[in-house]
Amino acid sequence: MSFRAKSTTNLNQKAMPDQAMQFPVVSVIISTYNYGHLIGETLESLQGQTFRHWECIVIDDGSSDNTREVMTGYVEADNRIKYIPQQNTGMSAARNRGIAMARGQYIQLLDADDLLSAKKFEQQVQYLEQYPEADLVYGDVKYFYSNQPNIFFKTVTGTQQDWMPRVSGKGEAILSKLIVGNIMAINCPLIRAEVFRKFGAFNETLRHNEDWELFLRWAVQGVSFYYQAADNTEALVRMHSTSASRDKWNMRYYELELKESIREQPFIRADALTFEIDKLRLSLLFITFSTLLRGQVGKAGEQWNLFLKKNGLTALRRNGINIILGKIKTFVSQKYPAS
Repeated sequence: MSFRAKSTTNLNQKAMPDQAMQFPVVSVIISTYNYGHLIGETLESLQGQTFRHWECIVIDDGSSDNTREVMTGYVEADNRIKYIPQQNTGMSAARNRGIAMARGQYIQLLDADDLLSAKKFEQQVQYLEQYPEADLVYGDVKYFYSNQPNIFFKTVTGTQQDWMPRVSGKGEAILSKLIVGNIMAINCPLIRAEVFRKFGAFNETLRHNEDWELFLRWAVQGVSFYYQAADNTEALVRMHSTSASRDKWNMRYYELELKESIREQPFIRADALTFEIDKLRLSLLFITFSTLLRGQVGKAGEQWNLFLKKNGLTALRRNGINIILGKIKTFVSQKYPAS
């Protein structure tokens, strides 16, 4: 049955869970590991969506907490929610299993501790139906602390610095931005299910930056990315002390590994990527010195050894001075703008 022939508004009128489960338009894939204390909030944010024709597939990747007990209550109360427990295989493999089970036209990836704004599905389904050339549509992301759920930040470190490029298109327009950095959080896009079938799912060998690598791979193959500026469609990402992305060293180190892994690909401009890699090496060097100055000698030693493993000092001879001079120039121009 094709839903494209019907309007999103008509689909939503008087939509009940039984009807929505029979013909889900959106398949939400959640991989969870020991998030029994938070996954209820995540599921309730789905139940609060103004668009109700969705299914949710929760892949429990070997949790040892009360996740099963929490999920039992939600599954019994709402037949749109499925619970699939399994032995631990890692987030990427768990997500891929959920994607393979999905019945909807569109895929929404969602982390087990995060939320979605209430009109995300309504607005983004309507966008994809209106613009068939778009393979995925994404909106903004907001970050919040559990103890301050109504105060939002623009970055995962709790600042208001705007980082998203908000680009649309395909090919070089997207790839040039993705080479520099990821362009969105994993919960931001609503993706046509056929994109996963045609262009591949997550690389299960990766433990970090797997979403960024996926977007890079898709961009190379011509997948079209579209940004939609619409209120109440944001991905809401929780910040807490266990978030690996808040460790600057790990974040930069795994970013370096990803960029090194794609450097030899024919679609990459080697000079541009080498410069980006050297910027990361320099950032790792500064973080190491900062760790040492804080008196964390053992941790600084581990960081230094990893830095040398990446041939850091030798490689930085190429672009290091130019990068430092560029940062100084930017700092001076910001502090002393020309009149």
